[in-house]
Amino acid sequence: MVDLSMKMSLQERPAEKADVHVGDLLLRLRYLPNAGKLSVVIFKARLFNEVGPEGDKKPPCPYVRVSVLHNGTVLWKRKTSTKQKTCNPAFNQPINIALPINVLSQIAIKVHVIHEAGVRRGYREVIGSFEIGSRSTGDELAHWRDLMNNQPQARWHRVWVKTDSEIPGTSGRSGASSLSSVPGSSSTTKILYRRN
Repeated sequence: MVDLSMKMSLQERPAEKADVHVGDLLLRLRYLPNAGKLSVVIFKARLFNEVGPEGDKKPPCPYVRVSVLHNGTVLWKRKTSTKQKTCNPAFNQPINIALPINVLSQIAIKVHVIHEAGVRRGYREVIGSFEIGSRSTGDELAHWRDLMNNQPQARWHRVWVKTDSEIPGTSGRSGASSLSSVPGSSSTTKILYRRN
C-alpha cells in the first residue's frame, strides 16, 4: 500500500522565501552619549542593478532611508539625498537621530535603499534592505555589537530583496517593489517616541 501523503510533487510544495543580493552599502554606527544621539553615516554603495523594463534598463536614482524601530514601532525615519543615475552612489551623509541611551539596546535599525524615478514624481521602488539589531546575524549582528560596545567603525552590508514571487506589486521588475502604498515612504520624519 502506498502512502499518498508522501507522493506530493515538488510543484505542489509551498515556495520557500528567497533573498537576492542586489548590492552593498557602507555605513558607520555610533552613539553620542553627550548629545543623546545615534549617528548613522551612510558612506557609499556599490553594484546596484539597473532598473526599468527589459530593453530600457537604466542606472537607478537611489537614496537610503534609515528607520529606527522599537518593538515594531517606528521611532524615527531619516533619508539621504537622492543620487542621480548611478549604480555606485557616494552619499557621505550623516544621519543623527535623538535617542535616549536607555532605549539604545532595545532598537533595531532598518535600512532601505530606494530608487526614486525622477520622471514620474512620487514613484519609488525598493532596491533592497537589511536590518541591524540584536536579532540580526552575520555582519549585521557584528555591527550591532560594535555599537553596543561603543566601538564605532564602518562596515559593508549586503543589501537584499525578496524574489519577485515574494513581493506584492512588483509587476515582474527584478525584485523591486513599489512604495506608493508603503507607510513611511515619504521623506517626512515620524516621531513616535515620547520623553517621560
